[in-house]
Amino acid sequence: MVVKSTDFGASFINLNEYQRENLYDIDIHSSGTGVAVGGSKSIIKTVDGGTTWSLQDLADLPPSGYLNGITVISQNKYIVSGSDYLAIVENDQIVADVPIGLDVMLYNSAGDYLIGLRSDFSDNSIVKSTDQGLTWETKVFLPDHNYHISQTPGGKIYVPGQEDDIYTSIDGGETWEIESFGNETQIRRLTFLDENNGIASTGLTLYMTTDGGETSSIISSGYDIRNLHFISADNIVYTTSNESQTNIYESIDGGDSFQELKEFCSQTTSSFRDNDNTIWLAQNGGHINKYNPVGTTSTVDLDNELLTIFPNPIAAGQDLRIKLNSPISEIMVNSISGRFISSIKATQENTFSTNGLSPGMYSITLKSNNGEIMHGKFVII
Repeated sequence: MVVKSTDFGASFINLNEYQRENLYDIDIHSSGTGVAVGGSKSIIKTVDGGTTWSLQDLADLPPSGYLNGITVISQNKYIVSGSDYLAIVENDQIVADVPIGLDVMLYNSAGDYLIGLRSDFSDNSIVKSTDQGLTWETKVFLPDHNYHISQTPGGKIYVPGQEDDIYTSIDGGETWEIESFGNETQIRRLTFLDENNGIASTGLTLYMTTDGGETSSIISSGYDIRNLHFISADNIVYTTSNESQTNIYESIDGGDSFQELKEFCSQTTSSFRDNDNTIWLAQNGGHINKYNPVGTTSTVDLDNELLTIFPNPIAAGQDLRIKLNSPISEIMVNSISGRFISSIKATQENTFSTNGLSPGMYSITLKSNNGEIMHGKFVII
């Protein structure tokens, strides 16, 4: 720690007293208000869609327990769940303190209800609130701790658990059934693109289903697979992590192949994908990072220089077109591993032929007339 004294050592102030702790959950509302929580007191908030974040000091926050989950209800209201309490915050003030500990929450804005997972020594259960967290009703008891909830676009809710069973509900959490994900056991996390197409992780292996979970097949494997994002039929992103690093893996061919595209320091416990498909990472050490999937973007803002690479993804053999605010002097293309492919002098059209290149991901480096260097990526399918 770092300490400071203003009375020649008679007393000291701990300058790290409000240091950010490990973050466990993150949520961003469509209004641009977002909150990440963790540790015993770290609540970090943004009101501009993630451009800036600041540590919130809630004076009435109970001093005990850990902050496990966050749900942003509206621009001015969010709910923080701890290991032994729940705080409802409105206009940066705690308006209610509910004596219930939840590991994770899911908010359905259309139905205005919350689903939570309660875990303690005597009560492991799925609970529901219809008054934005003030009161909770137990819907089903669970045999062990559960740490993940997901919901399909059609409204079906999934709660995978420590055992082999997956609890599901199609009526907003009122009643629950037990299902499986193909023949796989011990599913830890899962997410669905629609009612049929989904991916699930057992921790070491990633599986895909195309029939709502009736059958499944392996599409990837790794270390501690978590933070699953099924963005489109072609685009899938997941993370792997250890105590010191998070690795981003992405597929732009529907899961047939994955490439490691990004590394971040620190472990990532939870993530959130916003309406622009930006993936926000809540990490150890209080860090918040973001990742823009290559398969969803073709325009990148680099130091106020708008770089557009299109079409992206591109079919093999087509001409790639590049646009930049500043005049371009040279275009260089490399494989994603760094192997040099080609270098061309820029023309008025700024096009690059993909003839002879194999499907996959490539990096592109642009030199402007004033000597600046900018980077982008494109995908050949």
